[in-house]
Amino acid sequence: MTSEEFHDQYYDMYDKKVKVTFTNGQKIIGYFNDQFYEEHSIMISSDKIVIINIDDI
Repeated sequence: MTSEEFHDQYYDMYDKKVKVTFTNGQKIIGYFNDQFYEEHSIMISSDKIVIINIDDI
C-alpha cells in the first residue's frame, strides 16, 4: 500500500473522535489527526498529542 492509498483510506477519519485500543489493553479516546511515517503510525489528540505505532494497536 502506498502512502497515498493509506491517506485515502483514512481520509474520512480526520477530526473524528476515535477510541484506540492498544495490544496491551490500554485505551485512548481522542481525535484522529494524521498518519505518519508511511503508514507506520498515527497521531491522536486527546488531552495531549500522541503518536501511536500501528503495530501497537
